[in-house]
Amino acid sequence: MKRARLITLGCLLLFAIVACSNAEKTVEEPVAAEVQTEEQNIDEEETTEENEEEAEKLDAEIEEAEGIHHHDDIPYEWAATYKLKEGTYSLVFHQNEFGDESILLAFILENKNITDFEHHAAHLFEADAQEVKQTEVFHAKHEYVYNLLLNKDRTDFTFTIVEGGSYRIFAEHHPEEFKMTITDIDGNEVEAENPIEYEGHEHGHSH
Repeated sequence: MKRARLITLGCLLLFAIVACSNAEKTVEEPVAAEVQTEEQNIDEEETTEENEEEAEKLDAEIEEAEGIHHHDDIPYEWAATYKLKEGTYSLVFHQNEFGDESILLAFILENKNITDFEHHAAHLFEADAQEVKQTEVFHAKHEYVYNLLLNKDRTDFTFTIVEGGSYRIFAEHHPEEFKMTITDIDGNEVEAENPIEYEGHEHGHSH
């Protein structure tokens, strides 16, 4: 009789252990499923970010390959290199052949690892230009475009260079129309090197 009771008690204990084990599995399975779902969401987010980065990189490569040609109208007529040391310079427009109210000039340093100056300058011309009056002194900076207000005849400007070097200057109109000159503080004229005239610019003048 005693032995039968022991056997019955052992069976009950075994049943209880099996039941607890099944309950733990039931609890663990949803937790494991939640962890797996979170991991999948993280993987999907990382994949999306990688795809976006690849798309941006591809767009940049396409734009660089197209260069200036993806612009409908080249916004400048002329460009040349000027070797400008740190200091003060006079920029003079000795005439105004077509009576223009202003002219845009962009300054780009040639030692800044820029490979496509024309393309870079086109984007600068699309940005907001700093307006400069004849009586003001402006600081010519790398990757800046200036809107110089002109008189009907001669106009004199003064600008400073803080970082010396070879500057590629892009002009909205051909400087020959204004007899444009740049001279240093001693009155020595700075020569324009490697000048280029650009076709495709709609030769319009403001009056």
